[in-house]
Amino acid sequence: MPSDEYTEHAKSSDEFEDSSGPYPISDIIYLISACPTVDLDPDALVRLGVAHTLTVRGDLPAALAGVEAMLVRDTLPPEAFAHLNALHLFLLVLVDEEKACRIATELIAEGHPSPDSVKTVAMCVLANRQWYTGRLAKGLWLNQLAVHAASNHGPIWRFYANLLLAKKFSDLHITGKAAEIVDELQTMVERDGLYAFESAPLALRAAIHLRCSELERCLATATAALRAARQRRTDVGVALALSVSAEAALRLGNISAAAEFIAELRNERHYYVLPDSTARVRFTEIDIVAQRQGPVQAAARLRDWWDDLGSRNACLVEDPSRPARLIELARAAGDDEMAKRIVETMDWLARENPGAPLIEQVAHYVRGVFEGDRAALESALAAGGDPLLRQHILRDIAALPEHESPRAAWARVADPPLPPLPTRAPAPGLDQLTDRELEVVDLVAAGMTNRQIATRLAVSPHTVNYYLRKIFRKVDVSSRTELAGLAVQTRRFTANQNRMR
Repeated sequence: MPSDEYTEHAKSSDEFEDSSGPYPISDIIYLISACPTVDLDPDALVRLGVAHTLTVRGDLPAALAGVEAMLVRDTLPPEAFAHLNALHLFLLVLVDEEKACRIATELIAEGHPSPDSVKTVAMCVLANRQWYTGRLAKGLWLNQLAVHAASNHGPIWRFYANLLLAKKFSDLHITGKAAEIVDELQTMVERDGLYAFESAPLALRAAIHLRCSELERCLATATAALRAARQRRTDVGVALALSVSAEAALRLGNISAAAEFIAELRNERHYYVLPDSTARVRFTEIDIVAQRQGPVQAAARLRDWWDDLGSRNACLVEDPSRPARLIELARAAGDDEMAKRIVETMDWLARENPGAPLIEQVAHYVRGVFEGDRAALESALAAGGDPLLRQHILRDIAALPEHESPRAAWARVADPPLPPLPTRAPAPGLDQLTDRELEVVDLVAAGMTNRQIATRLAVSPHTVNYYLRKIFRKVDVSSRTELAGLAVQTRRFTANQNRMR
């Protein structure tokens, strides 16, 4: 918005009401909490109020234009000037990331005597740049420095720095620490009146539930975040809430709901979208296409999007089983080159971030899946960690052509072993398999090896592995022996049912 138009816009007394309803009191409280306003002249105060309102609403280009106009025209007290400079950098990184990173680099590298609020935002900008290009240790440390710089400053920048730090701990599956910071963020919302941003910690808590595979809680908390965002008329946290909802719905087997969440996200204007929200949606879409159209179409999407997703390496470990699933997908589509690129990306991420247990575990896991290397898979299994990831690894060991039982593999590398699988009804889950998957089940029950099945079905052994892993997940078994037994039970159950009719 041109600056002269913005001035008229700001001076209008009607700006505090619009067609969408009464002006939320949360916006006024945010303005009061953000920076001292007692020394501002009335016109400057109105312009500052409009800039904050536009920031909350998500109209960031207009907010940025207003802030830039104030920095040029208005004579401001030092604290208000510092706050506006910090707000300017915050808005700029969401509108023009490259320019914001250049400015932040200059501020930090030159030891610029900036106020703590500006240093806080500059370090947050650089921390996120490091994080989303795979240099996790440096990103985490810069974010901690930003938290320290904000500790004696106004609440809004403390909130911002801690929100980003909690997000990084969540990405690394250090969920206890992430949840602790989110608790403090929600306390800040209540204590400091930051109600305009209450949707952000709620959305982040939903992401933590997703990391912990608490899928129903994830959906409920994301719904609360979206409700809060609507109440406060803000875009903050909306993209994160919708993207985690899509993934949770898909993992619960509700493909239609997942697709609806994705459509809602794409139909909205969201400047408040971190790179991992975009990546999460695309990975979810790839999974949906794989289920609806098969691996070839899904792998085509993966190839088309990889250059973007591959440059955002932190997203790959958000779901630790994701890289291995993508390798299986690429292999099933006959794209060994794509599978190799995924392995190389994880290897690079592990080299760049030594000492990160989750990343090292996933790197061993994907190498084992790619090479069919039992030792690498068992090394990943021995690392412990996420129970759901261990379950995936056990099933991948079980899918190898010749193997000891996954329970025996676990017994060799860990103490105590996993608890026995629960007993099940005679015919669970086989009705959800496709015709081709049922063919594979029948051939496994007949005692065929993966190579023999591949020859019979005129596919590659990699494709057989892909089918087996999908079948194991769908029917909740972890070995070929269990699968064969389940197939026999199902046939007997069906035969008995037919005789009773």
